[in-house]
Amino acid sequence: VQCNFHISPLASVKDLTTTHCSQYVQRYLDGHQTEMELRNVGFPWSPQGVERSLSSSGGTIAAATAICNVKRRQQQQRQRPPSDQNKHQNQDDNDESIHTNQQQ
Repeated sequence: VQCNFHISPLASVKDLTTTHCSQYVQRYLDGHQTEMELRNVGFPWSPQGVERSLSSSGGTIAAATAICNVKRRQQQQRQRPPSDQNKHQNQDDNDESIHTNQQQ
């Protein structure tokens, strides 16, 4: 299996608010969490901690997106006539390269 490793992109506020309420996200990013929120996180707030969590979340989102894109292309290829598959494979390879380069 060949793997390419990339620097994790940082999760955006838009990414985070798909799971957390926007007020909590803003408090977390700004370091204004409540005592209860800090206790639930389990470690003190720091800019480095925010960076680490944004990188971790962003990397997870990027990896999940990449595998979904691969699976989607595989599904599309199974639905194409065999004569079309080689033509589209070259375009798919180019698309993945562009997506990967934008993530870096």
